[in-house]
Amino acid sequence: MEWVKVRDALNFAGIEVINHDFVVFNDLQIIGIGYYMQRKMLGPLLSQLDFNRDIPSILMHHLPSEWEYTWENDISLQLSGHTHHGQFYPINLLVRLIFPYFKGHYKHGENYLYVSAGTGTWGPPLRWGSRNEVTVIDLISD
Repeated sequence: MEWVKVRDALNFAGIEVINHDFVVFNDLQIIGIGYYMQRKMLGPLLSQLDFNRDIPSILMHHLPSEWEYTWENDISLQLSGHTHHGQFYPINLLVRLIFPYFKGHYKHGENYLYVSAGTGTWGPPLRWGSRNEVTVIDLISD
């Protein structure tokens, strides 16, 4: 229910929430898929969207997992978070085992993934052995 309040507030402020949908902006598709902890969901959810796989696209997906589905759908860049770069020791060792794409920039052919450590925390409000970040990505057209 809290998510509905946040979404309504964002919409009221003129901010479009892209959840299981996409928008086209300057010949670039921005695709948003909701937060699902259930595995094997990204592929079926992407297959339900009628986006153009022949133009550049950015997928915003909270979890840095199932990246292979972005390759299969010709998505240029996936932006993810969730891991908080492990947030603190020794939890970061466990998080790294669960999420092989843990933090930073990854490349597979012509497909890219960026996993942000984020600005906040989960659970206790502390970080030890990780830093929060605000990421700026400059997109340059061919």
